Amino acid sequence: MPKNYPLFINGKWIEKEKTYDVINPYNGQIIAHLSKPDLSDVEAAVISAEKGFHKMRSLHTYERFEI
Repeated sequence: MPKNYPLFINGKWIEKEKTYDVINPYNGQIIAHLSKPDLSDVEAAVISAEKGFHKMRSLHTYERFEI
């Protein structure tokens, strides 16, 4: 039975009603369902990534290495 995979945005798991099927090219079986983001999900992910980028950039190299 295929597993459902939600979106992970800004530290939170988000289940969506619409999904993409992940298909095994060898046998054609559906192996997973991925939540399909809408425009607001994409915008939230980009904003979150930008915030994370600026936080990481302010860390010293050895601090980033420890993460």
